[in-house]
Amino acid sequence: QKDEFRSVVDVVESFLTNAQATLAQTTNLLPVLKKAGVVDSGGAGFVEILK
Repeated sequence: QKDEFRSVVDVVESFLTNAQATLAQTTNLLPVLKKAGVVDSGGAGFVEILK
């Protein structure tokens, strides 16, 4: 895995991909989020920072 990242940009892009996938799952993790049909706001903010 050491050779997978050739730059900081590669690392951030990997983080972003994983963060977006995880964010999509947050609705199913907490009943209140599922009821409201929303994702975790902190997670959404983190995704925006990575962008």
